[in-house]
Order: sequence, then C-alpha cells, then structure tokens
Amino acid sequence: MSGTRILFCTIFILALGISCKKEKNTPVEVVPSAIPDDTSQFACRIIPAGPLPFGWRDSTTDENKNINTFMFNPANTDVLIYVVNGDMFGYNKMFSYHIPSRTATYLASVSDFVPQINKRGWIIYSSNDNDIYQIKANGDSIRQLTFLKRFQDPTWDYTDTCFYFYEMPYNNVKPRLSKFTNHGFPLLNFDVEMPNACALRKSNKFIYLRTNINNISLVLRDNLPPINEKVILTTAYSPISTIPYFDNLCVDQNDENAYWSSASGIIKCNISSGKVDTVLKNCDNTKYDNPVFQSSKPNSMMVTCHVIKNINAFQLLHTYKPVEYNLLTKEKTEIKIFP
Repeated sequence: MSGTRILFCTIFILALGISCKKEKNTPVEVVPSAIPDDTSQFACRIIPAGPLPFGWRDSTTDENKNINTFMFNPANTDVLIYVVNGDMFGYNKMFSYHIPSRTATYLASVSDFVPQINKRGWIIYSSNDNDIYQIKANGDSIRQLTFLKRFQDPTWDYTDTCFYFYEMPYNNVKPRLSKFTNHGFPLLNFDVEMPNACALRKSNKFIYLRTNINNISLVLRDNLPPINEKVILTTAYSPISTIPYFDNLCVDQNDENAYWSSASGIIKCNISSGKVDTVLKNCDNTKYDNPVFQSSKPNSMMVTCHVIKNINAFQLLHTYKPVEYNLLTKEKTEIKIFP
C-alpha cells in the first residue's frame, strides 16, 4: 500500500512539473483593444445567424427605459436629463431625473435631434412638428421660439445666450443655418444642405456639412469679419445612401476635436490636423450613438450604448444604456437611472 502511494505521488509530481514547464514556455498573446474583456457587459460578441425561415424576433424593455441620449444639468449636478426612444406613436420623450430622490419628471416630446443644455440649466430642443423650444431643466418656463414648423437641430453657441438651428427648404428659400437669440430674434443665416452643424465652445466659429457631387466635408466657419472657412475633412458621399456620415456632430470642451456617430461607431477628428480615429467601435451586439460633452465633466463623453442579446433560439433583446466614457482611462461606466 505504501509503495503504491509513493508511486502515485511520484507520477503526480512529474505530471505537475511537465504541466508547469509547458505553461511557462507558451507565449501569451496580448491584443491591444479599446473593447473591454469578456467579463464586461459592453464586450463584443457575435450574434448568431437568425433562425429560419423568418429570422430573429426583436423585443425590448419598457419603452420609457430605452435611453437614446442623456446629459447632466450644469446648474445642478443632482439632476440628469434623458431622452427615451419613443412610445407606440413614435414620439421621443424627455425627462428630468433627480438623482438623490430617484424621481423623474416628464418635460416634453422631442425630435430625433439631441437636445442641448446650457450652463444656466436651459434646455433647447426641436419638437416632432419641427419647431424650436426652450425649457428649464426643472420643467418651468417653457417657451416656443419658432412657429413655422420647418426648424430642427438647435445648438447653443459659446455665449449660451444664442443658438444655431437648421431651416428646412420651403418655396424658393434654400435650406440654411440660422442664428437667433434665446428670445427668438434673428441674427444671421447661411445656406447649408443639411442639419448636424455644431457650435464651438470658445469662439464664434461653428462646423457644418457641405456636399459636392460625391463628396461631403466638415467645414469650420468663422462668422466674424473677415468671414473665412477651413475644410477639416472630406470623404466620399452618396446622396441616396442611408448610412449616417456625420450624425450627432459635436465638439469637446477645448474645441480640439469634433466627434460624431457613424455606422462604424463614435468617430473623432482633430480640428487642426484632420486626423481621424475611432473612439468607440460598433460590433454585432454593441452599438454606440449620440456623443455629448459637458463642461462639468471635461474628461468624459456621454454616449448611449445599444446592446443586443439573443435570449433564446428565436428572440433578440435590445437594451439602451446611458454610458459615461472616460477619455483618459478609456473606461465605460453605466449611469444607473432605473433599479
């Protein structure tokens, strides 16, 4: 019996030595990536092929929990503003959420363009019937600023007292970008082809989109005399394509980089050099949208993360999570609004 035990221990020690030696000599491949590892809820995973013959059946959570954009109130950081994807009638809904008390207050129905909030806590947004409104973050003092039902995509300028917005074409008037005071008085207008312009945060300059046959460009314009323009970036463009090119265009707090949503993810372009990088890359189950920058969190970008998960052999579950992305550490943190 004793001899058997000695033989067993000898074999075990030899096997352990061989195993350790093998592990020590096998190189471990480290692949740098901005995507978290498999333990993260934001890790990329493959969505398998849909079941035959009709493919996946899509499902989602409560429509009032599917967040497509959010921002903190700079005038009161205990308050967060968020917009949910919409109800059965297609209306996006904007809420004010008081973090300490965990209470939400309905503010307004809004269009697909991201609202903006200034340092004094005034939110500016476009409605579903294409007019511009402003409202306080607590729901007080709503004010309609346009009345002709052809205005979209408002954005505060660097003073936080005036705003740019897109005017759709009508009769013989071309589409254009206009600037008003926060009381609705016009200051300027300028012909553009499409919305998604954004104002810089430290100057009177703004970035707009310009198309030319098969190209689309990001153009930096200074409206102060002498008026001048600079093309930041030009890429191929197809007017009939449904692929977003420069969706939800915005700039960081230092006016160094422009950011936007695309079919690939969240893209960054240095305004001075034109260098382009992918900040957050989309994949099968994880898609990022609606970048937002705020003075109260200068090193962070607020984004929405659309996560897709197959919950059984026939069904996909779609959820939309508000995420704070730290530009320095590359960490993603879900902002918990709902229990």
